[in-house]
Amino acid sequence: MQMPVRFYILCLVLAWSAGLGGARAQPLSISALRLGHELYLSLEDVAGILGYGLTQGGISLTIYPPQGVLIVFENSPDVLWTVTGRNASPRDNNLSLASPVLKQEGRWYAPDELFALFNINVRNNRLSLPTGQEVLLNIRSPIIERGGHAAPLNLGNDVMAINFYLNDNQGTQQLSLMLIDASLLALAFPDQRNSIDSFMAKVKEGRPLFFVVTALKDMPWSPELEFSQGAENFTAKPPLSLSILAGKNDRVSPDKAVSGVILLPSSFDLREAIEVEWQGLKTSFQFRR
Repeated sequence: MQMPVRFYILCLVLAWSAGLGGARAQPLSISALRLGHELYLSLEDVAGILGYGLTQGGISLTIYPPQGVLIVFENSPDVLWTVTGRNASPRDNNLSLASPVLKQEGRWYAPDELFALFNINVRNNRLSLPTGQEVLLNIRSPIIERGGHAAPLNLGNDVMAINFYLNDNQGTQQLSLMLIDASLLALAFPDQRNSIDSFMAKVKEGRPLFFVVTALKDMPWSPELEFSQGAENFTAKPPLSLSILAGKNDRVSPDKAVSGVILLPSSFDLREAIEVEWQGLKTSFQFRR
């Protein structure tokens, strides 16, 4: 009776070993997001496959490839690329991507154009690494939380806004608020430059932010936003720090969007990340490059 038992155990061990061997033979893959026409790659996955070190610092992520040091910032297209090397003096390159770096479920994703710094090319849902190795991309749609989410929006001419989306219980977007540095509106909408410049000339102090609220049905909205940066905290609400230019300050409908201006204190720096909260949604955003 010993032989069948030993034979059975041996078969299990061989099958388990073969399974391990098969697992090792599986191709490597990198998590990726498809946002419209943009392809985003996981910075952690790329750094892990190439053996690069990582350091997370709140709203920033630092990567240490052999060529130097790369720092990216959450919801910002700005990149700090410090090139180092035995035969080159260190130099800082402030780069600007076409789209901002994103963070999803605690993971960092960057537009595929960034990876040219690492001599990585993207072809047919595969990455070609400097080593000659090819890696598959595991492409999925971004996670949209049932309660809502916030995401950067490119308005053209490298002008970025932040969009808040509130969803119903099925995850369908019902209400949105777009927020943008008012001083950049003329760049995003050059055909409206005269009227925008005329409006901006009336702003004598503070940091004006322009907003638009839209909805798929008639529903209430909250005209109160929280801003924080370092030790600075500020609540914007009517009538002093939030002014309605069109629509109502309590309801919005598909045919009656709401627009207005928020006046942040001058102590806020729009070139640095600012924490913004609206109707329970919170994000960090850099309004100006």
